Amino acid sequence: MAIAATKQMISYTRDHSVAESFDYLNALQPAIFDIEEIKRALKSAKR
Repeated sequence: MAIAATKQMISYTRDHSVAESFDYLNALQPAIFDIEEIKRALKSAKR
């Protein structure tokens, strides 16, 4: 999923400004990275 999102982001940035690209990235990231899931993964890695 992260690879697909990276490819999508690269494609988007070719045709848009830096500001637009950052806005797009900020909208895309929450769909990819769930902060609660990341917290659980970090807690389980500490064990």
